[in-house]
Amino acid sequence: MSKNRKRVLIVDDEADVRQCVARLLRRRGIASYEACDGHEALSLARNSEDIGLVLLDIRMPRGDGMEVLEVLRTEMRSETPVVMLSAKDGICDVLGAYRKGADHYLPKPFDAKILVDVVCYYLDASEQEARPARSEMSGRMRWPNGRLPVPEAPMQESGLLYARARKTVEGKTVLVVDDEPDTQRCMARLLERRNIKVLLASDGSEVLELLRGGRQVDLILLDLRMPVTDGQKTLERLRAEGFDTPVIVVSALATGKSFMQCHRQGILYYLTKPFPTRAFECAIDYALADVSNEERQVLQNELTCLTEDY
Repeated sequence: MSKNRKRVLIVDDEADVRQCVARLLRRRGIASYEACDGHEALSLARNSEDIGLVLLDIRMPRGDGMEVLEVLRTEMRSETPVVMLSAKDGICDVLGAYRKGADHYLPKPFDAKILVDVVCYYLDASEQEARPARSEMSGRMRWPNGRLPVPEAPMQESGLLYARARKTVEGKTVLVVDDEPDTQRCMARLLERRNIKVLLASDGSEVLELLRGGRQVDLILLDLRMPVTDGQKTLERLRAEGFDTPVIVVSALATGKSFMQCHRQGILYYLTKPFPTRAFECAIDYALADVSNEERQVLQNELTCLTEDY
């Protein structure tokens, strides 16, 4: 084990679980800290500079996982990756964790190999100056159930493509259109991590005002269900007025009718909420990266793999 390698903070109120995870990690040369509740976890996070990943249970006494996650992201401004690890895997909890800034979610009982592979991925990524695209974990994350297959051998050409795509989207401007403040903040945070400029709008009418006023936007992330002017009407008016700004629909409305209506207006992609973080990142690469047509097709294939059967 490298002397400078980061440690994993294991947070769970069940001693058996903490010891099991710690033992699995030690076999791979990974050191860890253990915390039995949220208060102890936050104390360790504030006083330890060598934490590279947090494995965080949801249900705990003295500060549950959601509370810990919120403090890490808001009060402490921590960018340390957080993987939620819990038997409580209802969709509301998964979506809530995602909105608060979780990077991944693995359900109990967990697959030992998948758990270790995910830990190694995030630790390796945090130790590089530029984090690699998460597709290097085979690009098959199935979030929220976290069923990540055994990673395939890394492909050098694919890795270079994702690194280049990631670099070329920096500095571009994305308009996030959603009437839910939590969703706005969630997407904005993911975009700002990649040095993408973010504009926010809570209704379709605001989109039209911005573009009519000459504001330059490289991509619009558009919700469908909004007050005053919904996403579908916004799309129709944008195209009718000659605005050809690329649009990705990001909506919980996943009917065949809405899908077809949006595609008739020339959208780039239809991303259904809640979505895997990696799928969101790949959609941004697909829409904004300055790559060849052949390379863009690779990104599209990756995006399809990430969202199929989800």
